[in-house]
Amino acid sequence: MWTLPVVATATAAPAMAASCSTQYAGTLDWASNYTRSSATSGTASVPVGAAGNVGVTLSSTFTGYTAYTQTPPNLSSYSPVGGTGAAGLSLVQTANSASVTNNSANNQTLTMTFNRPVYSLSFLITDLDYNANQYRDGMAVTSTAAYTTTVPSGSTVVGAGTTASPFQSSASAAYDNNTGTAGNIRLTFAGPVNSVQFIYWNLLPPAQATATALNQGAWISNMTLTARNPNCA
Repeated sequence: MWTLPVVATATAAPAMAASCSTQYAGTLDWASNYTRSSATSGTASVPVGAAGNVGVTLSSTFTGYTAYTQTPPNLSSYSPVGGTGAAGLSLVQTANSASVTNNSANNQTLTMTFNRPVYSLSFLITDLDYNANQYRDGMAVTSTAAYTTTVPSGSTVVGAGTTASPFQSSASAAYDNNTGTAGNIRLTFAGPVNSVQFIYWNLLPPAQATATALNQGAWISNMTLTARNPNCA
């Protein structure tokens, strides 16, 4: 009789362990499960099967730049981007003056926070390019987890993704095409990932930034990820 509780305990533990080792897949689709709150904030709820929904909050701060408010406004869903045929999240801004360009301390910093750890996070940054005397896109990415990068065939993007070596175009001629693939780079995080920061600024030296409006824009593609049951540690 006393063996029954022991057997019940022994069988329950492996079942819980198996459940917590399972990762469920989902997609942060900027066109369907993202809500823009303002030019500096937004939220998303990503369905991940039996693991429920992963909550995502977005918050941007600006130093020396102003959020672009015309079409498409900053932190809005915009389609199509980067040759994906799907929507992306808009990072669009204007340098307040030429004096702030080519200085990574002046930037838009977007912080993306997940309400629980995610794994196998993967997405493209698209449309990293430049346009004569107006802008040259520069972006750095930092995170609570390490990531690897892949430059798709035909892309001209180079850099390590740091403020000292930002992702940027290596093309010898200016171009400006949000639907093409030449400005794409893919980031992949094994995880666990709790947050990701995107630091975005204009790399043009002030003497070259002579356009009337120093507008620039890049996009973040739909994100694929996995998550575990929220009851698991």
